[in-house]
Amino acid sequence: MTDTQSIQEQLQAAFEFNEEDLSLNRSGTLSTKQKELLEKTRQMRGCGRRAAVIGLGGTTGLYAVLFVYLLLSGTLNSLPAIIGFGAVLALFVVVFLIAMIMDYLRGQDLKTGRITVLEGKASQHKEKKVRGNPSLMGNFMEYYVRIGSRRLRLETPERLNALRSEATYRLYIVKNLPVDIVLSVEVV
Repeated sequence: MTDTQSIQEQLQAAFEFNEEDLSLNRSGTLSTKQKELLEKTRQMRGCGRRAAVIGLGGTTGLYAVLFVYLLLSGTLNSLPAIIGFGAVLALFVVVFLIAMIMDYLRGQDLKTGRITVLEGKASQHKEKKVRGNPSLMGNFMEYYVRIGSRRLRLETPERLNALRSEATYRLYIVKNLPVDIVLSVEVV
């Protein structure tokens, strides 16, 4: 067994793909297993999208109802108060629309299953992150690899360790922020 074959087997184990997946990805096609993975990811994103629509949309709607009520009841009778309330409502609407547009644009490759090919030398690093209150939530590590000019966040340390720094790889991914979906990898 050559060193390249051994590295390729490590990549297959870490990124959970097989030779058939890789062959299909080379031709720009998803395997059945990969289509199922993308469908599950779309469903999870759909739940998050619905929660955002309910949360941000509901807040905007309630604020609009409050604004109209105060306006019609005569409570907001000065021009500065009307402008202030109206500006905050407009800000809510703009933020809501921007969030919806960004979500739509980010999800196009996931929706269509479009495969993007990245090729270049790998350089890896870890970042310690703190979310919320460190005493309650704790710290956690995020794993990144740079392939050429593109920085990818990886889901596990095993995936990071399978990619050797300064080796050249070709990755087949589906863009999906914040963590792109790595379908398959090969040593170049």
